[in-house]
Amino acid sequence: MLDAALGLPGILFGLLSLGVLYHVIHPMTANSIRAGWGEWVPEWLLKKITEWVKSELEAKVSRVEGRKGRKRLEGKINE
Repeated sequence: MLDAALGLPGILFGLLSLGVLYHVIHPMTANSIRAGWGEWVPEWLLKKITEWVKSELEAKVSRVEGRKGRKRLEGKINE
């Protein structure tokens, strides 16, 4: 609607779509690497992809480790 109101040929819609697509593909790629799908990708490409999603992978790993630590503590408290 903004494109129509401003008389633009879909520029704002395109930019918004690309931004949303980027923010969906980034964590999806990190999840696929963690799931082991990286072995289907050539090594040179996997290195580039891993560098691109490095911060996302680190955040996911630290979140999992934090959850494991909380579960261990909860298990000790319940015993």
